Amino acid sequence: MVWYYGEFSCGHEGRVNIIGPQKDRQWKIDNKFSNPCEECWLKRREEDREDERKQAELSAKEMELPNLTGSEKQIDWAITLRNDFISKFTSAASDKEYMQYAIRFERELKDITKEEVLKVRDYIIENETSSKFYIDNRSHNVDEIILKFKDIALKDEREVVEDRRIEKEIEEESLVVPENNKYNDAVEIKEENNEIIALFEKNDIFIEIVKELGYKWRNRAWRKEISEQTGNSADRIAELGSVLLNADFPVKIYNPIAKEKAINADFEMEQTRWIYSRVGKEIFVIKWLGKDDKLYSLARSIKGSRWDNGVTVSFGKYEEVEEFARLYDFKFTKATLKSLEEFKKTLKESKVEFKKVDKLEQGDGLKDILDSSKEILEDLIDD
Repeated sequence: MVWYYGEFSCGHEGRVNIIGPQKDRQWKIDNKFSNPCEECWLKRREEDREDERKQAELSAKEMELPNLTGSEKQIDWAITLRNDFISKFTSAASDKEYMQYAIRFERELKDITKEEVLKVRDYIIENETSSKFYIDNRSHNVDEIILKFKDIALKDEREVVEDRRIEKEIEEESLVVPENNKYNDAVEIKEENNEIIALFEKNDIFIEIVKELGYKWRNRAWRKEISEQTGNSADRIAELGSVLLNADFPVKIYNPIAKEKAINADFEMEQTRWIYSRVGKEIFVIKWLGKDDKLYSLARSIKGSRWDNGVTVSFGKYEEVEEFARLYDFKFTKATLKSLEEFKKTLKESKVEFKKVDKLEQGDGLKDILDSSKEILEDLIDD
């Protein structure tokens, strides 16, 4: 590692690390010191960003754009991104850029006019007021966004008005606000592709709640997959909604049945104690949510049990395992019950009747002869 010392364009002295062929180093050194030092560069970048934000804020006021929602940091960033978004769309509708966008997605965009591109832009600006939208779409091309919004943005105005009315009614009907509400925004709870999805800004209390209920962070949302073990989606949505309402979070629940269940706390609790079976093996696996030393000791008290990513017990101990499940509220999965029934059937069919015999003893020939007659053996008679 070779360090070279010099003065940056900002007037501060410092050093730079240069690697590579010796013949190129002087050019690299001159190039490095022709720029400001890192500290000044970072400061200038922040100043430039602040100038951009102020300019975007001024433009938003001049154009009377809707206010953005989100945290303060999100809004500060998104207001600049929205300004860039408007510039890109306006440029895409210009004579210079229009054709390249139309050609890139010829099948989908070949009939779209420059005026319609601007209609899509205006529709998005008017309806997408969440900072998150502009942050999430900052790297997307204009044509990608047009493809996503053009159908709804270019609808007949009467259809658009009707759609908005319906959406507003759904929003209003889905919202549940607790008496001691502490938050302006609501947690959005919905179901997509056999998953429960919870959406909310970053909040430690909210994160703790969803984690305790088994939600995982994936694809920019907290998600919980619905399965045999979780129970039906309406109960899981209601359970999450109820817990959040009790923690003073407003919620949006689009499933009307789940909404009523959440309000009335009338839902089936999630079953978290299960007995599985190993595929292709006659072995039970006893599992439960979280750490529970008492359950572990009770499960391990079953004779022949061992720990292997759960307490494992052979099918031969099914009577003890069934009693354990009854006493401590465990459920067998459907696959496990099926395997167990097959095991019991095989066990029953393998039973055969057999003849019972008395205790077998080793034979004694001489004793038998002596016991059979009291007469003297011929070989023992004197001549």
